[in-house]
Amino acid sequence: MLEFLDEKSKPIRFDVRSNLVNYLKNHQTNKQTQKALIPNQPAPAALSIPDDACHYSDLRTLTVREMARIQSFPDNFKFLSKVTTGGQMRKFEVPQYTQVGNAVPPLLGYALGQSVKYLIELYNQD
Repeated sequence: MLEFLDEKSKPIRFDVRSNLVNYLKNHQTNKQTQKALIPNQPAPAALSIPDDACHYSDLRTLTVREMARIQSFPDNFKFLSKVTTGGQMRKFEVPQYTQVGNAVPPLLGYALGQSVKYLIELYNQD
């Protein structure tokens, strides 16, 4: 038996893990998403807080590295700062989840750059 508290602090009980997984995937909350990703499908827009998207098969939020992979960052890219920051400190620090969520995906930036380069070269031919 698995027991948790819902967003109103009322107990919820699940007989088996699969019932909990189904509840988490389908339960509406006050959050914008808090939905599990779907394997082999496009991910939703990257968000800057860690608990808006859940792993598709594990009962957990995505790691900074997983969110970065979705955004096309290479695995050797280093994000500097704390992983998360809350409250008033968000005025002074930019946590890693926010860095990933607010970033232009590298492959998108590259494609845009290539398009701009092509247009500049085309313009300069005249």
